Amino acid sequence: MNKNILKSSTVFVFAFLLISFLSAKAFCFSGGDRVTVRARASLSQVHIVHEQHSYVLQHAHYFPVPVTGSVKFGDGVVINSVWVEHKHDGDVHNGNVIELSSVTATIENITSNSVDFSTFLEDDHGLDHSNSFDCSYRIVVYYTIGGQVYAQQDEWHVIHNPATAHEDLTRISPYQMNMVLVGNHFGAEASKIEVEYKFNNETEINTQIVDIENNSTGFVSVPLRISSGTLKLHYRLKATVANSNDIGVIPEKFVKYYPYHANPDNPSETAWITVPIEVSTTVYVSGDVREVILDNEDQRYGETSVSFLHAGAIDDKPITIKEGAWSDGTPYPFSENPEIAKFYSIYSVDPSVTEVLASSVSAKVTLYYGGVESDNLAKAASNDAYVAFWWDGSSWIELSTSKNNAAARTVEATVGNLGYFAVFANPVRADSEHRPLDRAFRPGELVEFRNLAAGDTITIYNLRGQQITRIDSGSQFKWDGKRDGSYVETGSYIYQIKVKGKVISGSLVFYR
Repeated sequence: MNKNILKSSTVFVFAFLLISFLSAKAFCFSGGDRVTVRARASLSQVHIVHEQHSYVLQHAHYFPVPVTGSVKFGDGVVINSVWVEHKHDGDVHNGNVIELSSVTATIENITSNSVDFSTFLEDDHGLDHSNSFDCSYRIVVYYTIGGQVYAQQDEWHVIHNPATAHEDLTRISPYQMNMVLVGNHFGAEASKIEVEYKFNNETEINTQIVDIENNSTGFVSVPLRISSGTLKLHYRLKATVANSNDIGVIPEKFVKYYPYHANPDNPSETAWITVPIEVSTTVYVSGDVREVILDNEDQRYGETSVSFLHAGAIDDKPITIKEGAWSDGTPYPFSENPEIAKFYSIYSVDPSVTEVLASSVSAKVTLYYGGVESDNLAKAASNDAYVAFWWDGSSWIELSTSKNNAAARTVEATVGNLGYFAVFANPVRADSEHRPLDRAFRPGELVEFRNLAAGDTITIYNLRGQQITRIDSGSQFKWDGKRDGSYVETGSYIYQIKVKGKVISGSLVFYR
């Protein structure tokens, strides 16, 4: 072999060994410091054995989560320590990202090629991690081979924080005095969800178990009847996590409260949602605020509201929705027809009972009519089961744009006036109930079409098919026998009634 080649090879090998030695020194412990780099593939003689449970976090802090496992290693390997690093993924508190933390695991049951380890994860930041932030952790093993210290780590494991999602109830009707709550629980299966509540300033806590639906995630409470004399109600939600036994935690302590910053270890410190017993709500309509909502007490269904596409003349004004009752001076409903007088709800939308919106302004009112009797459940499912009326100052006018939403138990309508609005049962009428009682009349008499409302129309034709007149406004659906101010000729005439999308035809006789 050429001496120059041999010399060059010797220099190369020496340089490689020197670089390797200096690199290895960089991985050594010094003064008890930990090394946080991954071991080289040639040193991967350490295997971490760890079974991740379906861990969950406590309501506002880490619940002590046990992390156990073992380290398997080859000959010549000495295990120095096992650490568990953890972090909050995307958790920001007061603008600061929570930094990586770690805890030393206890090493035990050392055999020739195996060592067990165990520790607990706990919140060492003293911060509120309640808003369903997940946590991640990984296991890091520090070991020695030939006097050099290395680190080996496994993948990140995610610990999910179970949370209860619920939109706070903001009002209870003083007339209905009822409460139904809905929400969801996610992140861990809940074996039980409860509503804890108390009245006024009382300290006694009542409990109601909630029905869990949708694979233990969705929930709805049964109706809670609130006693008269109650001024406000306080409530909170409590979920018991079903899989708490998976990690050996005492089941009765493994709970999730809503609001999140509640403290299950000291219930007196638990936050409560306070709901007043109120008849109205007021909102200034301005800028992007174009809707006023009056919360109802049953969260399974819709709300009463008024929304404006363009506020116009009422911009920067306070708009008030008030729930009414006949006993407080609200205009009384129909009395001549017991069926249509079946009243379900009534509301006033101020600033004025008779204020007419600007021509460029249209409003949509949505009226919650609440529960219905069991014998009306089938009827409630019909789109024409309930209708909205507006009080014009002297009588109730049916709104032709009225539309019933049976699922939400609301009726909505587009209106050009504010004031009193009410929901009535919509009577199912036979054709004969709209026809006039008398088919023949003469000058000075009126033929009257019955049980019609704004939006319905009457059209009169002669026998040649020519239109004589059309009645489509107001509540007076009557014909005096005139066309353009003059009486028509003696003879027969055809009428067409258009009511709620249906056409009813018939004939009349006018004689002089």
